[in-house]
Amino acid sequence: MKFLKIRNFIAAALIATAPVMAQTAPPAPPVAPAAPKPVSVDVDALLKLIPEKLAKYGDNQFITSKDLKTVLGFQIKRAAQMGQALTPELLNRLLPEMSETFVMQEIAIQEAAKQGIKPAPDEIKKDIFELKKTPQGIERMKMLMEQSNIKTEDEFIAQQARMQTAYKLLQQQVDKLDIPEADAKKFYDENSKYFTKLSASHILAAFSDEPGKAAPTKEQEEAALKKINDVHKKLKDGGKFEDLAKEHSDCPSKAKGGDLGEFASGQMVPEFEKALLELKAGDVSDPVKTQFGYHLIKAGDKKVVPFEEVKDSIIQHLRKTKEAETVKAFVEGLKKSYKVEMLVKPVAPIQPEQD
Repeated sequence: MKFLKIRNFIAAALIATAPVMAQTAPPAPPVAPAAPKPVSVDVDALLKLIPEKLAKYGDNQFITSKDLKTVLGFQIKRAAQMGQALTPELLNRLLPEMSETFVMQEIAIQEAAKQGIKPAPDEIKKDIFELKKTPQGIERMKMLMEQSNIKTEDEFIAQQARMQTAYKLLQQQVDKLDIPEADAKKFYDENSKYFTKLSASHILAAFSDEPGKAAPTKEQEEAALKKINDVHKKLKDGGKFEDLAKEHSDCPSKAKGGDLGEFASGQMVPEFEKALLELKAGDVSDPVKTQFGYHLIKAGDKKVVPFEEVKDSIIQHLRKTKEAETVKAFVEGLKKSYKVEMLVKPVAPIQPEQD
């Protein structure tokens, strides 16, 4: 968990890979969280672990780590102020991916220039104007400049306009994409469960007062099984499902006679959904065991969402998937074309000194 938090925070160091036009100011939190306790981090020692040369390409040319160190140094300090310390071990895991992203940005900028894509400072000025109008926009702008060690807005505009050429180059690759309706229909037909709304009611004999939190003891499991079997017998003897749910179920849904409403496939635990899908509308299952306890499940109607209602969202999903594949393939092609050889290697973790 700690690694993921650090990774998400340090990922902001890759902000240089997208122009300001592709970024949005984060919304202010509705409730101010408690101020985090800063931690001490030796930023210079961490940055010294990053090789001076990130990659070799073309005819013995190199991309250095100077700009990456500037951005990363800012983010390490900012993370430390938020109580998150980047260790050499974490840097070891983060650096290869970050370096490759930075290197390929530089290669894309060079390719954009070859293809005649020129920087457009006026577009960046417009984006900055819009950014400053947003909540915290001025502070956001200040942070963007500070993390790249840029002193003037004109210098920042020039930097962003240069990066924007790479963004436009990649955008050109995906602008050509077309997702035929036939592809969306094929996806719809092959993934019908995602477009089927299920409904059910249930009666739960829970293992404990906090269902699903911990594995039940033998005694808890036996007690829950006895309870559900007793309810099942009452049901077979003519009891009404809804009334028995209100009287005996350990789920909050008891207030509605056990009704769980509509839900999509995958929202319920696998054992519950498997048993439900084997029932016809109105049928009641035998006791079903899940991590929460034992259930009696009464199947409701299944409703299939018509293709026309989800067509646009499917096309959007397929387009995003195709865009990611296209950009990845294009970048891999650039890597081969420019003969990129990554030089950055994972740094060895610092060993504690022996007494």
